Amino acid sequence: QQQVSSTRVFSAEEFEKMRKLVERQERQKRDPRAAAKLKRAIARGTNFEALSDDDSDSSDDEDNVHIHGAVNPGDIVANARKKRMSKVERLEKIFAGRQKFEAKEREGGSTNTEKKRKKNFVMSKFSFETRKKQSMKGTARSAGIKRGGISKQDSKKRRR
Repeated sequence: QQQVSSTRVFSAEEFEKMRKLVERQERQKRDPRAAAKLKRAIARGTNFEALSDDDSDSSDDEDNVHIHGAVNPGDIVANARKKRMSKVERLEKIFAGRQKFEAKEREGGSTNTEKKRKKNFVMSKFSFETRKKQSMKGTARSAGIKRGGISKQDSKKRRR
């Protein structure tokens, strides 16, 4: 178990490694390409994968510094905003959704809602349900006129 850095003595290799990391970080701050790369990595959520040097010749587990009680940056960093999709990506997503919608996902026959959706419109246009709705609308309209005695249009007329 290693101690926290404030109470621990570092070796020369660890100081060299820290110096390289700081130099690389300073280079990245000045480089616009690295900034764009970091932005894309944050959007993908892969920005804290490896803090070790890319050009280091040893890849042993003993080089990685694991401090007891330290917080993993991935646990506390906020979620990145989703990148806006291009037109091609949007169309692909739409077509994938359509294929999923058409494909059966359950056992057995179709549900009542599927049957209603797939039913021929001309058949349902003059069905009992629609005729009932139309008659209800007509009675509600006529009841509104009778109930008030004066229609809306009459109340808006100018008086002489």
